[in-house]
Amino acid sequence: MKRVPSAEPEWIAELLARLVWLTDDNGYEISNSLRRWLAEGNLSKVEIALAFREVWLWETRDQMDTILSSVEARFPALLEQCAALRTVWQQQFPEL
Repeated sequence: MKRVPSAEPEWIAELLARLVWLTDDNGYEISNSLRRWLAEGNLSKVEIALAFREVWLWETRDQMDTILSSVEARFPALLEQCAALRTVWQQQFPEL
């Protein structure tokens, strides 16, 4: 994905979140693409996927930890963002 440098990852993630509600698959393909992006080596795609807030891109704490640990290993600059996602997950699902 190529984007202009001034386009913040959050802006693109917000557009994708809006599209979730306009697709006949309820965003299934969008979510799957974002999950794949988290596994790729493209920093821009990873930043967009991490900024996506419409649905969680993992189903369990273990999945989240595996995915975010992989992101942190490849992109140390995203440590803080990954930590924030873990915090939000913990607040939303304290018993999972």
